[in-house]
Amino acid sequence: MPSVLEDGNAAEFAYDTRQGFPVLKRLAFLVAAVLLTFASAAVAQPVVSFTASSYSVPEKNKVAYVRVQRTGDGNAAVGCTISVTNLATNNSFSVFMNFAKGEFASDVFISWDIQDLDDKYYNVPPRKYHAVIVAVNGGSIGNPFTTDLDVVDDEPQPQLTIADTSAPEGDGIPHTRALFTLRLTTPRSTYTGISITVHDGTAKNGIDYNFPYPSVFMEIPPNQLTAEFPIEVLPDNIPEGDETFTVEITTGAPGVTVVKSISTCTIVDDDDAVSPLSQRIAKGSKGVIHISLGDPATVPEIVQLLTLESFLSVPSLVLIPAGSNSADVEISTSGVGGGAVLITLPPSRGGRVYSCNVYVFEPVTVTLDPVVVSLAVGASANVKVKVDPPPTSSVSLRMTQTVASVADVPASAALDVTGIAAIPVRALAAGITTVSVVLPEPLGDIGGRTSIDFVVVASLPSGLAITSLSQKTGRTSGGESIKLFGTNFTPPCTVTFGGVPAQTADAPANGAIAVTTPPHDAGVVDVGIRCGSNAFTLPSSFTYTATSLTIASVVPASGGSRGGTIVNVRGANLHTGACTARFGSATAHTIAWNGNASITVITPPHTAAHVPVTLTCGNETAALASGFNYVEPDDVPALISAAVPLRAAPGDHFSLTGARFRADDTILFDNIAVSDDAPLAAEFHTVTVPELPPGIVTLSLRDVAGRTAIGPKIEIIAPPTPTLTQIAARLTVGAEFAITGTSLRRALTFGLGPAIVQPISITTTRAIFRVPSSVSAGPTSFTISDRGATLLSRPVDVTTSGLGVASIAPPCSVREGGTLATIFGTGFENGATVQFGTTDSAAVTFRDRFTLTATVPPAFAGDAQTITVTNPNGTTATLTNTFAYRSAAEGGCTSRRRPAGH
Repeated sequence: MPSVLEDGNAAEFAYDTRQGFPVLKRLAFLVAAVLLTFASAAVAQPVVSFTASSYSVPEKNKVAYVRVQRTGDGNAAVGCTISVTNLATNNSFSVFMNFAKGEFASDVFISWDIQDLDDKYYNVPPRKYHAVIVAVNGGSIGNPFTTDLDVVDDEPQPQLTIADTSAPEGDGIPHTRALFTLRLTTPRSTYTGISITVHDGTAKNGIDYNFPYPSVFMEIPPNQLTAEFPIEVLPDNIPEGDETFTVEITTGAPGVTVVKSISTCTIVDDDDAVSPLSQRIAKGSKGVIHISLGDPATVPEIVQLLTLESFLSVPSLVLIPAGSNSADVEISTSGVGGGAVLITLPPSRGGRVYSCNVYVFEPVTVTLDPVVVSLAVGASANVKVKVDPPPTSSVSLRMTQTVASVADVPASAALDVTGIAAIPVRALAAGITTVSVVLPEPLGDIGGRTSIDFVVVASLPSGLAITSLSQKTGRTSGGESIKLFGTNFTPPCTVTFGGVPAQTADAPANGAIAVTTPPHDAGVVDVGIRCGSNAFTLPSSFTYTATSLTIASVVPASGGSRGGTIVNVRGANLHTGACTARFGSATAHTIAWNGNASITVITPPHTAAHVPVTLTCGNETAALASGFNYVEPDDVPALISAAVPLRAAPGDHFSLTGARFRADDTILFDNIAVSDDAPLAAEFHTVTVPELPPGIVTLSLRDVAGRTAIGPKIEIIAPPTPTLTQIAARLTVGAEFAITGTSLRRALTFGLGPAIVQPISITTTRAIFRVPSSVSAGPTSFTISDRGATLLSRPVDVTTSGLGVASIAPPCSVREGGTLATIFGTGFENGATVQFGTTDSAAVTFRDRFTLTATVPPAFAGDAQTITVTNPNGTTATLTNTFAYRSAAEGGCTSRRRPAGH
C-alpha cells in the first residue's frame, strides 16, 4: 500500500500482519528521494487533464474514447481516477489510469457502454456522456478536467404521414370500415404515440360514419413503420353522391416530424339509382330503364334523360310524384349499334349522372354442326357454321377457346355470302375445351349474345406418352438438338436424359417438343418427360456415344502478363456451359460458351512465360502444352477498324471492331468513358452510347498503359421520345415486371406511383424493374420522365397477392447442377415449375405459397441466369441477375467474379 512522505515523495511499506506495524521495505529508496529533493524542485509538477473539452463519435463506430494527457514531469509514474456518467441513464462507472514513466497520453475507452448504440433508430434525446478527473496520485489536475462525449445519431429524423383512403358506403351488416394508415419513414425503438381527431366534411359523424370520441391515442409499435386503424362507415340505400370526412393528427411523438397530418376519406356511394347500367336490345323492340330514388319524394321530383344516338329514343324527363320513389322509362330502337342514355338525378338526390349503355343488335340464327366434337389426340374434324340471314358480303368469324392446349383451332374463319363457314379442329391433348365463335358486329347478335359455343372433347387411352425421337444417339458432351414426339405434351414440360434435365427450346406444339441434350456419361439412358403432375419414361431410348474432349488452338496465342486478354479456346466436344479454362495454374474468367466448339475467356495475370492451357469439362480434361505465351511488357497497342452504326442516339447499342481488345480497355466518346462496355472477343466490343448532346465525336480506346487507339468519328443524334408499347395491367409488390417500347435508356427516370424504380436490365426496347415494397397496393401509374418532364404515363394496379419471386438461396451452384435451392416469393401454387435460364428443374417441391425448393439443373449458358417460376395456370414471374453458376476452380459459390476492368 503506498504512503506519502512530507516532501511528496512516495515510499513503499510492507505490513507485517503478525506485528501490526509497518516495516521499512526499501530504505535505500527513501534516502535517494531525500537526496533528490532539491533537484526535483526544478522540474515542473505533473499535471493531468483531458485533451479537449468535448468529443463526438457516430454511433455506428460502436467504440469511443476520451483522451487524457500528462504534462510537466515525465520521469515518474502518475495515476488518476476518472468518473464517467451516462447522462441519459445516470449510470456511472470509474476508470483508474496510470501514466508510466515517459508516457504522456492515454485513452479512456467506453466501448462496453456504447457497443449496442448502433440501433438503426432515431434517438431522442441524443446520448451524452460526461467525464470528470476526480483524483490524481503523484500530480495535480489541470484544465480541462471535465469533458463531454456526444454519441451522434446517424439515422434521419422520422417523418410521419397519414394516407388518404376510401371505403364503400355499403348497405347492410357487417358495416364496411375505412382503414387509415399511419407511416414512419424511420423505425423507432419505442412506441410512437399519436393523437388523432376527426372532422366532418360532406359526410357527418353519426350519420355517414361512426367516431364516438373527441380524439383517440394511437401507437406505432417499436421497430415498425406502419400502423392501421379503422373507422366504421354507416350504410344507407339513398343515392346521394360520394361524401368525405377527414382525420387529423393533432399531436405527434417527440422527435417525429409530421409531414402529412390530414387524411381525407371518401365514402363511395354505391346506391345505384339506375338499373341496368348496360343492356342489349333487339332491333325494333323496347328496353326499360328502372329509376329508384330510395326514400319516397316529399314533393314532385324531375329526372332528366338524354341520348345523342339517332337509333335510340327516350323521353327528355320523367316526373316522380310526391309519395313515390321510382319510375320505369322505355327505350325505343330504330337501328343497330351501340350508344348511351344519360340519366341525371334531381339536385335533392345529389345530382348524380348515370350512363346507361345500350347496344341494339340485329337478331340472327346461328347453328353449329356438330355442337360436341369428340376426337382422339392428333385427329381432325370440321365444324360447320350456318348463319341466317347470311351476310351481304364475306365477313370473318373470330374464335377463342378456354383451353388452347387441348385443340388447335384457327383464330378466324371466313363466312361468305352463303352464310356457311367451316372451322377446322385438331385435337392436341386429352381434355375438354369450349370454343366460342364470335360474330362480327355487322351480323348482329344471337338472341342477345355475340357468340355461340361448341365443345371439343379430346381423349387419349394411354395419356402422356413419348412415341419417338428424331435421333436416338448423341455425343457425351451433349448439345444435340433433337425433337420428341408423343401425346399430351401440356406445357410446361420437363425432359430428362438419364435423369439430367435437358434444355427446352420452346413450348410443346403439334405433339412435339424440341430440346438440347445435356452432357452425360457414355451409355444407354432413359428419356423421361413430366408435364404438370403427369410423367412418362421411355426406357433405354437414347444412347450417348463416347467422345473425347480436345483443344485445338488458343486465339490469340499471346498476351500481356498483367492478364485481361480476351481469347477463344477452340476444340471439340466441349460440354456446353460446364467447362472452365486454366492458364498455367490460374483459372480464367469465362464470358461466353460457344456450343461444343469453343469457349471465350479472359486470361488471368501470370509472369512472362509459355504456359499450358487446360480445359476441364465435368470429369474430362484436355490440355494444350505451351498454349499461351505471356509476354512482358505488353507493348502492342489495340487497333480500332470500324464502328457500326456511325450515327446513333444516347442509349443505342453499337459494335466496335478491331484487334487486340482487352477486358480492361476503356472506350471513350471524345473524353467521355462508356459505363457498360461489354468485351465479347479480342476483336469485338459492344458499347452503349452515353448521354451526350448532338454533335460529332471521335471514338477511341485507351488501355491501362495509357495508350490510345483512335477510331472513327460518329454522329450523336438527339434521342427519340420513348414509347411504351406494353406493360402488365397488374403488378405484384416485390415482383419483377417488364416493359417494352422504343428509345428506352438508363438516363430516363422511371416511376411507379411515388417511387423511382431503377431498371434491373435495360435495352432500347425492353426494361425489367422490381415493384418496391414501399408502393402501396391499389391503382397507380407507371411513368417515364426526362429531366423532370413526364413523357408518358400508364395506369397499373398494384397488388400484394400476385405471383412474384423475391430471392433464391443459395444464389449460385456448381455448373454440374444438383444443388438444392430454395426460392422465396409469393403466390406460388402446387404444381409450379422452376426454370434456370432455359432449363427446367427436374425436381420441384411446393412448400407453401411463399416457398419452393428445386434441384438446380446443369448450366447451359453463361454464369448469370434468370429464374422463372410458372404456376399451373400459366402465370409466370422472374428473378433476374441474381443466380450464377460457378466451377470449383472459380471458387464455387463463394464469390461472383467479373472480368477485369468491370
